[in-house]
Amino acid sequence: MIAEKKLSPQAAKGISLFTEVQQKLNLPGARAEDVLRDEDIKESLRQTMVATPTSLSARLLLRVTTGQFDKLSIDGTLYAIETMAPTIFTAVRSSVPNDLRKIPNAVAQEEVARLVAAKGQFDPRALSLLDAVINYGEAVRTYTERPADTPVENAARNRTLQLTAREVVGVLTKFKTTPHR
Repeated sequence: MIAEKKLSPQAAKGISLFTEVQQKLNLPGARAEDVLRDEDIKESLRQTMVATPTSLSARLLLRVTTGQFDKLSIDGTLYAIETMAPTIFTAVRSSVPNDLRKIPNAVAQEEVARLVAAKGQFDPRALSLLDAVINYGEAVRTYTERPADTPVENAARNRTLQLTAREVVGVLTKFKTTPHR
């Protein structure tokens, strides 16, 4: 609809400014938090708001630059946790979450490290899911970094992997079926 209308000079300026911000955010390898710290980007967002005060995207991004939105929503947190640990979630949802051929230790630890680094931005109501995912990653690490001394220890580790996987799935299911608003 916007493309079909003749825009006022102010609206065209606002759209142009915001397009530049979008392009910088979408550059290969660009990290949104780094881009949004840039003073030129902040100024472009301010000018976008002056030109087009109803630009919700510019308003939200500008608030992120000032620290007004430093935490994800519960839905955003759940999405982020799943997205940041795709290999772990594939493994825990499989019929054999203790089959570590599907989840190499290095991959699991990389995913856990990303989650731990982002913990401060997560909604506190989702920390039980984060903890469950981290526990599964720790079980993977324990299982793979030191071989089991006995068949009994190996069986115990397999049970731990299966139980921690069930815990992740259970907590995730609870969050997806419980309203959090």
